[in-house]
Amino acid sequence: MEKRGAIEIKNLDKHFGENHVVNGISLSVKPGEFLSFLGPSGCGKTTILRMIAGFETLDSGDISIDGESVIQLPPHKRHVNTVFQNYALFPHLNVFDNVAYGLRAKKKKKEEIEQAVKKALDMVQLTGFEKRMPAQMSGGQRQRVSIARAIVNEPPVLLLDEPLTALDMKLRKEMRYELRNIQQKLGITFIYVTHDQEEAMVMSDRIAVLNGGNIEQIGKPEEIYKHPKSAFVSDFIGETNAFDGMVKDIKKDSMTVVCESGHFLAKTDYFAEGEFVNVSIRPHKVQWSFEEVEGFQLKGMVKDYIFTGSFVSAVVELVNGREIRIARLAGEGLPDMDKPVYLFWNPEDAVVMKNPAGNVHDIIEEIDLGEWIKK
Repeated sequence: MEKRGAIEIKNLDKHFGENHVVNGISLSVKPGEFLSFLGPSGCGKTTILRMIAGFETLDSGDISIDGESVIQLPPHKRHVNTVFQNYALFPHLNVFDNVAYGLRAKKKKKEEIEQAVKKALDMVQLTGFEKRMPAQMSGGQRQRVSIARAIVNEPPVLLLDEPLTALDMKLRKEMRYELRNIQQKLGITFIYVTHDQEEAMVMSDRIAVLNGGNIEQIGKPEEIYKHPKSAFVSDFIGETNAFDGMVKDIKKDSMTVVCESGHFLAKTDYFAEGEFVNVSIRPHKVQWSFEEVEGFQLKGMVKDYIFTGSFVSAVVELVNGREIRIARLAGEGLPDMDKPVYLFWNPEDAVVMKNPAGNVHDIIEEIDLGEWIKK
């Protein structure tokens, strides 16, 4: 039997007044895939989800599920279910009746309903809670009930709109793995909306990073983390140190990038001398020395330490006031506070992206690089 749950979005466009919230987005979702829409508030991710569900109209474009356009269909005929952030349970119904509600509306047989509800509650680890009322349950338990109600029909597509936001951090982390396990057991398509990059990285097969109504990048979590295609993606996915600079002295294996703090080496990758670039280097890739390293002129002073459980970061202030972080496992060596250090890294670890300003080679000929570095 052919798997269901393929979604095709073509040139999706949506305005709210003068606000262009979704800007001609196109993407494909495979059957059984876990895709996350990740981005800051107002980037359009929830609006796209609501248009797929049928709760929001679109200005132009098309949405197809399993090869058939659904934009003319009401929500209840689209064969998708939605899990909301606020649970949306019926407060006057117990757990069993909440989960069974949709099946009863479809006039399913009593035996079929009991079997399906039992299976759904077992999947979310709520066996034995059938008679419990929502008000008698914790937030995590209520969210499990809402998930059970959504999956009880085993829909080909499940839409999840920031379902873990209201939970405490420990429970959120536990629920991430539970949701991923449920998705893999059922084999249905999950489209998940979140602003939490760690959540998206842990759970997703692919992530679509949204910004200002556009998809900045779509790909596997590891690909997006290691090879961001824009400064926004680099900054939004995990912690990074970002530099704006200009390419100078291109050699076979590396090139020099000049920035306001000095200069450093990065890998050569289809860049021309005089191009403006954005450079991203992850904190755990940054090295330090008490002496200047060949090819690098980034001098700074250790100003602070930040402890985050098993990791510790040294905050280094560069000559222009810019702060750079060096991250290590707790217990590993870091320079002492108020000590001058020189920063460097393996040029292969620096991710270089074209700056939207493009090639400005003619203007650079007139720039005194020495004076620019001193600023």
